[in-house]
Amino acid sequence: MKQMSPKAQAWKLFMLGALLFWSFACFADAPFKNKIVVGYQGWFGCPHDFDDNPGWIHWFDQIASLDHLTVDMMPSMNELTPDDFCETGLPQGNKVGTSKLFSSQNPRVVNAHFKLMRNFGIDIAAVQRFAVEIQDSKRLSRADNVLRNELAAAISNGVKIFIVYDVTGANVGNLKALLENDWAHVQRDFNIKASEAYLRDSSSKAVVELWGFGFVGSSVTAKLATEVINGFSHGVGGQSSAYVIGGVPAFWRTLNNDSKSEAEWSSTYRSFSAISPWTVGRYASEVKADEFLRNRQLEDKKDLDLIHID
Repeated sequence: MKQMSPKAQAWKLFMLGALLFWSFACFADAPFKNKIVVGYQGWFGCPHDFDDNPGWIHWFDQIASLDHLTVDMMPSMNELTPDDFCETGLPQGNKVGTSKLFSSQNPRVVNAHFKLMRNFGIDIAAVQRFAVEIQDSKRLSRADNVLRNELAAAISNGVKIFIVYDVTGANVGNLKALLENDWAHVQRDFNIKASEAYLRDSSSKAVVELWGFGFVGSSVTAKLATEVINGFSHGVGGQSSAYVIGGVPAFWRTLNNDSKSEAEWSSTYRSFSAISPWTVGRYASEVKADEFLRNRQLEDKKDLDLIHID
């Protein structure tokens, strides 16, 4: 068997992780037909990378030490130049020198990631905006800068993007207004309507995803979730109507396991334009993945085909 190069091995691991992390599907008549989609958080930060940021974000738990490292493996930095490195001061295993990391606030870093997507056949990046971040002005500024980087990188590399609003941990009291105001801000200040990089459906509706409704433990009710979905779908507040994906529990159809069980969630789930069930951790082997496909996902699709939801 031919030995795989370290770079090829790293890319294989990245692709496996990306596809496991992001529930990707081939939709029949949707903007995703015959496309590969990956999630892109853009949440990595290092000291002094943007707007007086004091510390590490998502690489370490506060302190740059091996005991506080929060990622599963260190990234390859081969696609970046030394000017783009964030110095950790930590040893680099058996190699000479110290470990280097990157910041998503750096446009050259994001462009390098999108170039890799283009080179390896990834068509679309689902870029995330977290409700808990956009409700804070300082964190909103960072989120906006990352989105700016993503739009530029998507245009440069011919990759499409769409926004995913992750509502995990958000303040339920102002959630609807928060999301609608930010969507208006994004469309207005980033000129999403005119951007060649932003994903649209066949009727030119901008694609947006609402991730996190219906999970056990969430404080969002079915009534509130439906109001938010309808607001995006119908374009309330002067906004254009959108094609709205639901990032929902794997057991959304049967209202059990990871899904809330109240009957009203059934109609809430079916108010989306498309459904993307969260499958991370729902199976742990190829055999179980095949069983999950046969016993759940094919039934999900059959259900949705009848009511023309992707």
